[in-house]
Parts: sequence; C-alpha cells; structure tokens
Amino acid sequence: MTRKVINSMDEIKGLRIRVNTEIAPIITALGGSPVTIPIPETYDSVKKGLLDGLLFPIEALKGWKLAEVVSCVLESKATAYGTSLYVVMNKDKWNSIAPADQAVIEKLNEEMIEKQGKAWDSETVLAVEDATKKGVKFVKISAADDAKNVAKVQPILQKYVDDMKAKVCLVMKP
Repeated sequence: MTRKVINSMDEIKGLRIRVNTEIAPIITALGGSPVTIPIPETYDSVKKGLLDGLLFPIEALKGWKLAEVVSCVLESKATAYGTSLYVVMNKDKWNSIAPADQAVIEKLNEEMIEKQGKAWDSETVLAVEDATKKGVKFVKISAADDAKNVAKVQPILQKYVDDMKAKVCLVMKP
C-alpha cells in the first residue's frame, strides 16, 4: 500500500515502508527503507507523510481505515502478507488435561482454522470493495517483475524457515 500510485516494485526504491520487524529485510532487499512503528501510529504517520507505504494485509484497508490515506495497493507475491495466529499453552498444563478433553480441543482447533481463514477472506473482500469506492487503485505487477522480486526475497524467506526450524521445541502431537 502506498500514498502515491506505483506500477512496479522498482518504484519502492527509497520509499519509507512500515513493516513488522521480522519482515523488514524483505523491504530492504527490494530497495525500500523499512520503518517499524506500532500499528496504532500507522494511520497518522501515512497521513502526515512520515511513511510512503505499508506492508499490511488487505483487510487493514478497512479495519484500520488505511484506505483513507493510501492511493495504491501493489499486488505482488514477493510481498504477499502472511502471519501466523496461534494459541500457546504450557506443556505441563496441556499434559494435565484428560486425553478426551485434549482430543476435543484439537478438533475445535481444526474447525477454527477453517472458520478463521474464511472470516479473513471475507474481510479482505469487504476491504477491497470499500477501498475501491474510496478510489484506491489496485495494481497487479507483471509476472516477470513478480518473479524477479520473488527471487530477491527467497533467501530471506529460506533463512526465516531455517531459523524457525532450529527454534522449534514443542511437538503438538507425539
């Protein structure tokens, strides 16, 4: 998402892009300048010109009212937004729960994955409709541009995967 309309990822060179800390290297690899600020400060920062763009999920256009302060959404696989949602429980506490109750919780978790995914997809559709009405332009970059940018960020994503695999210490099911 950017304040001005851009048509390729090359145009983010030098732009100040709000990102989460863990994905800042992606913006750097693409030539932008990553800025990490709390989400509640984002709207005003864009409005005041302190930020040129944002790396956010599409639903934030409506949920965080960002469609009021951005002009463009550049659609790219290289910067597709992804996040993990999870619930954490102390392993000893989990082991203290009866196996039958654990099974119920695991079944509910599986159901919630689907429900949450559908809810997120629904919110995205509503956000696109709302943003389009507000004049936000959606630009899908060319396949060639996308492939070039995916190649730039692939080492960053692989490093993240490798780092996470090294840190995994909890196995949900034996």
